[in-house]
Amino acid sequence: MAKKRITGGIAIVAALAILGTPGMALAAPSGTDTYVEGVNVTPTQILKASSPVELTYTYGASDQKSSVVSFEIPTPLVYNADSIKLDADNLLAGSLQITLVGRAFDTDTDGDNWDGSFYRVSYQTVPASGAHEYPSTLYFETSRLRVNTVMNDLPITVMNDGALVDTKHVSVKIPGTKPTVINTSVDNGKYADGGAEVAAAHQSGDRESVTFNEKQGIGTIDLMNANQNIIRTSINPAMMSGTVDPTGVRVDATLPYQNSVFKADKPVMAATASGLMFAIQKIDLTQPNLPNIPGITVISSQFTEVGGNYGDPLGNYEVRISTDPATNQTHIEYYLDSLPRDSKLFLVYNQKVENMPSEISGFPDFLGKTSVTWDQMDANTVNEIGTWQTPYRISAASVDTVKSVDKDSIHPGDALNYSFDFTATKDATSFWVSDTIDSRLPIKPESVVSDNAKCVPTVKAETNVVRVDCADLMTGDKVKISVGVDTNKTVDGDKIDNTYYLGTALGFLKGNDVSTAVTAATPPVVPPTTPPVPPTTPPTTPPVTPPTTTVPTNGTSNTDETLAQTGAPAAGPIAAAALALMVLGAVALRRKRNARSAS
Repeated sequence: MAKKRITGGIAIVAALAILGTPGMALAAPSGTDTYVEGVNVTPTQILKASSPVELTYTYGASDQKSSVVSFEIPTPLVYNADSIKLDADNLLAGSLQITLVGRAFDTDTDGDNWDGSFYRVSYQTVPASGAHEYPSTLYFETSRLRVNTVMNDLPITVMNDGALVDTKHVSVKIPGTKPTVINTSVDNGKYADGGAEVAAAHQSGDRESVTFNEKQGIGTIDLMNANQNIIRTSINPAMMSGTVDPTGVRVDATLPYQNSVFKADKPVMAATASGLMFAIQKIDLTQPNLPNIPGITVISSQFTEVGGNYGDPLGNYEVRISTDPATNQTHIEYYLDSLPRDSKLFLVYNQKVENMPSEISGFPDFLGKTSVTWDQMDANTVNEIGTWQTPYRISAASVDTVKSVDKDSIHPGDALNYSFDFTATKDATSFWVSDTIDSRLPIKPESVVSDNAKCVPTVKAETNVVRVDCADLMTGDKVKISVGVDTNKTVDGDKIDNTYYLGTALGFLKGNDVSTAVTAATPPVVPPTTPPVPPTTPPTTPPVTPPTTTVPTNGTSNTDETLAQTGAPAAGPIAAAALALMVLGAVALRRKRNARSAS
């Protein structure tokens, strides 16, 4: 039969637990031409409690054929129904069923022997055109098995339309060591088992001689939002002592290099002045694995923050944030005179990343560890565990993402544009971005543009959401996405905040925030009009007419000359008068000389 291999986006489906009703089956179509092959289970030997297990297989079918695929998994290999996840692109929506068979109740802990009960997992496939195949994976997590537990050849069966396809066997051998006294976890993002991040975490742990709870102690931090970077340390006193309340309990939580305690805007519970949070929860000592009893008593107010130097003695319920001068690392130290065996203590804090640390195999290394000691401590008991985190920009999608807005202040009706800038930091990078924009700013679909064909934006007008799906970016690839919005619905005084979410198959994380303020439009300023002022006419001086002067020249009179007066000396007429006097003088002198000559 010709085969068409189908791949696509991962669709991790959370299990729907349907307890009881053993043997519930789904109707299978008749005359199907389908198959399941290549079944593989990893690991085949369980060496520790809460171990992740993967069952991989390939489902195939001919044109428009479908069937019911089912699995039966012994209960010691399943923590609970919620720990079962199915990754199958051909899953018919709503058809996944999980049933507990052979046991009247669910439990997360199993004893030394299998009682024959199992979880049945089944789902209907979706018919598709042409011959096709779907690589698929069933994930589950083993019970919190007790120490010294040994069970051989637990059978996992795989069936297609009720017909047995394959049986795989898994053995359990839990060594006889004491349980870890403390458990440290990160709340922001977890990594898939066997991933590069987990390998980098173990490399860091080897260097610092610490171990990790892989399920909880390896995760992400958000460089843009310290409110997301929550660390929890829990202490189970029943594991410290089999008979008495532990006394002299001292805890030292060491933050990664140059990280500090951050006081959250909205702490998860009541906090001390510096942002430390404490809680205590009752546990049921009569049940295996000491399950929690619902209800939490907040006791942050009972702890008193004190000063002093790192390592100084502390009194009962005293806590100190200090810096070790030898390492320059921040420590949270706290002390209790006595811790009741029927209560679990939690220390919770938010950490702020002060700088980027060195990289381990391409992943920035944020390594913290927590240790606990007490008076009755057994020298062989594990009392130190680590947390390892890497920034979300690498862990979530191997891409740097930044959102920006072109104006931090607008008037109603102004143009406003949001932008996303992506830069891939690894090859074959795929991710999605989702941005729900405020309803006061309707998206203009025609304005949504990508400058790279590998990133495709789509708009959901009814919810005012823009989503960008990027696939197969290579290292160094850059992408810009532009999104225009309509601001006509805004009013004076509005403050429009916006963020986005970045996601992959690992989960999703919050991006950076941007904000725009809205102010009322004001009319343009028109300068006041000043009436024109007529020019000032300087006063005029009437002309002065000098007296008429008649100068006889050789018995002839000159005509009258009028001199205009402008306020300046009349230089021309004066010179003419002086010339006339000189001529008269010369005439008189000549007559006198002539008279002398005649005599």
